Amino acid sequence: MLYKDYTREFIGFEDVTVTFAERKDNQFHIYMRMKRKAHECPRCGRTTDKIHD
Repeated sequence: MLYKDYTREFIGFEDVTVTFAERKDNQFHIYMRMKRKAHECPRCGRTTDKIHD
């Protein structure tokens, strides 16, 4: 079991929730979710919280 605070500090991201972590061969995969934040759409200029990618 990973400790959430230590994992956040280790990978250097803030405001993330680690959802799953696994070891595959010599790799360690960390799956995380970030909170949506309002931002300006680069195409139309309106404020949105939609994620396009």
